[in-house]
Amino acid sequence: IKEENAGLHFLLEIKQDYDYEHFISSCHTKGLHIKTLKDYGGKDDKTLIINYSSLPLASFKEAITILYDVLKKL
Repeated sequence: IKEENAGLHFLLEIKQDYDYEHFISSCHTKGLHIKTLKDYGGKDDKTLIINYSSLPLASFKEAITILYDVLKKL
């Protein structure tokens, strides 16, 4: 985890190789809208931008569980 004191987001670096398109598609299918630094013009598709500014606290655990489930299936 990087930039954890950045305010309304933090960066989560994924250390394993994975298919970027499959990962994003799997997240979106489950209702989780994830972006990486690649989505903002960078080359890095292994660093996720976790924006929690509009996520209700009650939904945070569910979102993390979905992200974990998708990542463990990569």
